[in-house]
Amino acid sequence: MTDHASQPPGGSAARPEPVESVLLDRGAIHIARPLYERHFAGVEAVALLRRDGDLLILPVRHHAGGGYLLKRKNAAGDRIVIAVDFFRTFADAGGMPSRGPAADEMPLRRVAATWSDDWAALVVRDVFVAREV
Repeated sequence: MTDHASQPPGGSAARPEPVESVLLDRGAIHIARPLYERHFAGVEAVALLRRDGDLLILPVRHHAGGGYLLKRKNAAGDRIVIAVDFFRTFADAGGMPSRGPAADEMPLRRVAATWSDDWAALVVRDVFVAREV
C-alpha cells in the first residue's frame, strides 16, 4: 500500500527541474541552443537584472523594449549576450565574484541556471557573491 498523501495530485511524484547552465566568460553570457529554445525562442533581446547575488535574464518580447541582444553565436544555434558594461558596473562596486579582475577579464565558468515563473526569468544563482581567490 502506498501513501498517496505524499504525492502531488495525479498520483506521480514531482520531477525535479532539469539542471541547466550558462557559461560566463569575460562579460559575456553563453546560452546553449536547447536552453534558448526552451525559454527564449523567438526572442532577440534580454534584460539583465541583479537581485541580491543572483543574475536574472528576462526575455524582452517587444523590440522597442531595448535590452541586450541575443546574438547567434554559431551554426548550432547557440546564443551569446555581450554585457561587459553590465558586469563592469558591479565589478566597480566590488560585487563581482573574484573582486579582482574587471568584468572583461572574468574567468570562464559554467553556472547553474533555473527558470523562475515568479520572476519570468532565467535565474543564475550567486553570480555576484564574492568568492575567495
